[in-house]
Amino acid sequence: MVFKSKMDVWIGIFLIPSILFLLFLFIRSILLSEIITIIILSLFIFWLSSLLFHTKYIVNNQHLIIKSGFWKISIPIREIHFIRKTKNIYSAPALSIHRIEISYGTYRIIYISPESKEKFIQVLQEINPDIRTQ
Repeated sequence: MVFKSKMDVWIGIFLIPSILFLLFLFIRSILLSEIITIIILSLFIFWLSSLLFHTKYIVNNQHLIIKSGFWKISIPIREIHFIRKTKNIYSAPALSIHRIEISYGTYRIIYISPESKEKFIQVLQEINPDIRTQ
């Protein structure tokens, strides 16, 4: 099951103009034949677009797979101990400040922001009923 990341308006207000500005610079660099600049801008445009349009959380029978930008992490669902809702601003593969904190493994924590937090938690608990929530 795939869960998209919830996106706060302020993320869109920041990322979309940034991508548009980089596209403007990219086109300008093409016209001026600045090869190095074209390559660097291409990477930044691809990375920001990937963050904006491809941040998602995939739950299969055994793993929670988190994809955001060039980043991908797989967490065994059986290793998840605790889930709680939070509004922290730590760097995370999340496009919203309305996040959930997932505690897994030995002292590991990750923050994500699925659109439907309740459904997301329910699906994880169906696979691992030992997951505690707050």
